[in-house]
Amino acid sequence: MKFTFIGTVLGCDNYGATEGQFSFIIGHIKDMGWVASYKDRFYQGGQSSHFILNEGKRSIDNPFKTRDQAEAACRRKMKELRLS
Repeated sequence: MKFTFIGTVLGCDNYGATEGQFSFIIGHIKDMGWVASYKDRFYQGGQSSHFILNEGKRSIDNPFKTRDQAEAACRRKMKELRLS
């Protein structure tokens, strides 16, 4: 999974990647850290995107310290989604 820069929104630099039916976004919030989320690109209902957990909490509440940690969490989530 290769993340590429997709833009800056409200001071958050965002990078995205797609893998099969899932898309992943990691974002860097200055002075806070890295957040990660994923979405099933074909799902058409409520709550279509989900924050990836960091130590049992949503990454928006407990950000990753590095981009590598955020990307690794996305890869783990992708493996988990493939198995379900």
